Amino acid sequence: MQIFVTVSEEYDQSRIDVFLKENAGEDLSRSTVQKWIDSGFVSNASTEEIIGKNGHRVSKDERYSIQIVSKAASRLEPIPMDIPILYEEEEFMIIHKKPGIACHSGPGDDQPSLVNGLLHQFKSLSSVGGERRPGIVHRLDKPTEGVLVIAKSDRAHASLSKLFQDRLVDKTYYAWVLQAPVEAEGKIRLPIGRHPVDRIKMCVREDGRDAITNYKTEKIIQTQTGRKYSFLTVGIETGRTHQIRVHLQKLGCPVVGDSLYSRSAKDYAQFGLLLFAGRIVFPHPFVPGKQIDVSLDLPERFRIFEKKCVSYYEWDEILIPPTDSFSNFLSTLSLLGKDRIVSFRSRYQQRRFVSLSVCERILDLSRNSFRMDLSSFQLFFSGCSFFHRRLLLYFGCFGFTCLFRFFRFCHYFLFSKYFRAQ
Repeated sequence: MQIFVTVSEEYDQSRIDVFLKENAGEDLSRSTVQKWIDSGFVSNASTEEIIGKNGHRVSKDERYSIQIVSKAASRLEPIPMDIPILYEEEEFMIIHKKPGIACHSGPGDDQPSLVNGLLHQFKSLSSVGGERRPGIVHRLDKPTEGVLVIAKSDRAHASLSKLFQDRLVDKTYYAWVLQAPVEAEGKIRLPIGRHPVDRIKMCVREDGRDAITNYKTEKIIQTQTGRKYSFLTVGIETGRTHQIRVHLQKLGCPVVGDSLYSRSAKDYAQFGLLLFAGRIVFPHPFVPGKQIDVSLDLPERFRIFEKKCVSYYEWDEILIPPTDSFSNFLSTLSLLGKDRIVSFRSRYQQRRFVSLSVCERILDLSRNSFRMDLSSFQLFFSGCSFFHRRLLLYFGCFGFTCLFRFFRFCHYFLFSKYFRAQ
């Protein structure tokens, strides 16, 4: 079977192994392309000259032919795996890739991958991608969930790869991100390349490959503290590694749960990476005029996050009249019930927040020890997380109590010593 590729202006005077890696297939490795060249499978379609050097320079509008030969049986071990099929035909299919599993293993990676499951469930897969990547036309990152196209034959693999190359495949992603983009809708066009220090990560760099990401803000949740979470619909015109994650991080809105590009990923570990490939649309590779349109519903963890993220920083409010005594204020709160979050205003109308369960604990420590004016009590401030408020309230009142008792002891000791001297 033959694949024909034409050189565009972008790749004029590029090395042929680099050009073919980017254009002969969506998920080809450079080593696979170099093996093709070394084996004499690559030739100039116009002159029929066989290309024997990896460093051969290509020119604009040149057309190259790749002769694909059948591969020997794969040595990858088939492993039983739950792979839901969303759409299937004789030569290709669309599956639901679960989060936490890589599409294929990499160098030094012996963990089971999606390929192992595919080999167990299906007898024939395309071999264009090489022995380690049978059937893989394009990839999703390991923590990303969503729709994925799999080729069963080399003919389907070549045709589908051509659709990706010509940007005829429309992929729609959904993501929860931290903060909110300045513009509700926009296009990000920044080149992406390998990180110079951390080779696992990608980054925006001038010498990187062109990458285009379109986004639209569908929903914003803003909390009492000003913390924002945004739900975005994202489309990509190019398919660079970690493209969406890198572009959104550069925008100042990293994807929630992104352990590579977000510092707060540990806070959302229970939800995983909230990036989801929800829909894919492309013309049928063999039937003119037919469109393939496959979509998935949002995972349950997305809905759970939307419900829970509000409770991280937002509360039901109960307005309490200003009081002058801190202990009187706590006593008033204790009448409202347990496990509630309430707000109150001090005599200067500053809004404060406090948990009733924490108030009861503080009340036990501070009762009959001291009285404090609410206007001077600065431990209740809206800039802290709820967890930090607990610590501040607990240790703050405990510290004030100890300090008060220390001064009272010193006062008593000094005065008693003075009167004895008299």
